[in-house]
Order: sequence, then C-alpha cells, then structure tokens
Amino acid sequence: MKKRRESYYKRFASIVLGVAGRALSPFSNKFSKKTYTQPQLAACICLMRHERKPYRDVVDELEELKGLFDFDNVPHYTTLQKFFKRIPMRVWDAMLSLAFGLFGIGRMDAAIDSTGYDERNASYHYLWRIGEERRISEFTKHSIVVDPKTKAIAASSSNRRYESDNKTFRPLMKKAAEIVKIDRILADKGYDPERNHQFSREKLHAGSIIPARNEDVPVWKTRGRWRKLMKTDFPLDEYHKRSLVETVNSVEKRKFGSTLGSRLHWNKIKEVKVIDVIYDIRRFIQLAYIIIIGFLQSHNPLT
Repeated sequence: MKKRRESYYKRFASIVLGVAGRALSPFSNKFSKKTYTQPQLAACICLMRHERKPYRDVVDELEELKGLFDFDNVPHYTTLQKFFKRIPMRVWDAMLSLAFGLFGIGRMDAAIDSTGYDERNASYHYLWRIGEERRISEFTKHSIVVDPKTKAIAASSSNRRYESDNKTFRPLMKKAAEIVKIDRILADKGYDPERNHQFSREKLHAGSIIPARNEDVPVWKTRGRWRKLMKTDFPLDEYHKRSLVETVNSVEKRKFGSTLGSRLHWNKIKEVKVIDVIYDIRRFIQLAYIIIIGFLQSHNPLT
C-alpha cells in the first residue's frame, strides 16, 4: 500500500509540475532570487490543498517528497503564502483548462451545478450552543461545468456572496465553450429562465435540457418557446446524466475538504479553484490507472 501511494505522489507531482510549467513562467521577473521556480511553488500549493494541511504542516511533508518536486531545499512556509497571494486568478484558470485538456475531450455534454464552501472551522454544535445564527454570506458559492462521461471539470467560478444561479450560467458556459465543443447543456430548475435556453441554442449552438419550474402551470400559460418544449417533450433519460455533477461536488468536498482556510476574499476564491485543479489531476490519474489495469487484464493469457 505504501509503495502504491508513493507511486501516486510521483505521478501527481509530475503532472502538476507539467501543468504549472505551461501556465507559469519559471520566474516572476529578472530580479527574482531564482531559488525556486513558480511551477514548483504552485505544485506545493496543490499538494497542500490535496493533503488538507496548513502552510506550516505541508513544509514538513515536503521534506519527505522534495525529490519529487526537484527541491534542493524546502521553501519556508511564508514563501508559499506570499506566492499564493501574488499569483492572479487567471493563472489558476489556465491551470484548470490545462488539467482538463489532459483528458483529450473534443466535445461533450455539459452538466452545470453549484455548491457552497464553509469559510470557518467552527463546530456546528458550538454555534448552536452559543445561539449564533449562520449567515448565508459566510459561504463561498462555487459553480462548475462537468463532462458527465469522465466527470472532469471543464470550467468553474466562485463568489463569496449568495447569488442566483442565472447570473453565473452564461459567463461560465461561455468559458467552458472556449476550450471544448458543447453538444448539450444539462442543468436543474435553478437555471430555468428562457434567456438561458436562448443563449445555449443561439450563441453556443448547443441543446439545452433544463426542466421548467411550476409543473402545475399548464403549457399554454408557460412563457417562452423552449420552456414550453421542456414541459411537453422533456428528455428524462438524458437529463439523468446531470446528477453526475452533484457527484463531483461531493467528491471534491469529501477528498479535499468543505472548509476554506484562507482569510482574504480573493484567496478563498483561488483556493476553491486549486481544489478544481487537483480534482481534475486526481481524476486523470484514476482513469489512467483503470485503463492500464483493463488493458493488462485483457492481454493476460491466464484469463
């Protein structure tokens, strides 16, 4: 088991360094100390979130894994803090696009959904005992676009305050459409407005499978051409694929934690993006392992 875990870390470090190396230049500027490269530090941030550890603790773990990350000396935890604060969001967006590109997906059905990440580690029982009410603004809302076949994340966006799903639908789907051809969009009733159907079909040239709200309202009273179609001829079998995006949200929280450790607003947003990046890399390693095992079994003369 230990050998298998070491093999996983070796593959994880290799892929993270490769992805970060394509998204970041080796050094931030010509005056950099050049002690560590930016891809190396980005890989450390990914490992930190992967292991759900704070900056101080991940430095201790890097002592054992520094050979995988090509370190001569392990960086101080403040070096990682300053690097994470300095790197803009667009870099992590680029890393997510590159991580998704590992799957080699040319076209896909896109399932979209959102979830919330807690911003503090306080016990629910403790908050109940002291009578403190939890406010919606204390959650970071996170939306993702997923390929149902591979369960890989193509694009994501986050916001600290709660807002309607419809505000994130078009920008997020446009971002996903820039890196992969979308055939159909699968979404729940929260993305119901007619303008979302029109955007999907007229701008992205993709089908939209979004159930209309208020099922008790007759079809002739339902507003919108596409919303009426959803009530009269809804493709239920295809719509069931949408539930896989909820599976991805669940896996991310169970594997990498549902609580954000950063204190600054933009660092929280970037932290969720890091979770998406390491999820895609972990999923790619998992699928590659399944393919290799299947290939070996099919070519085993004893089976």
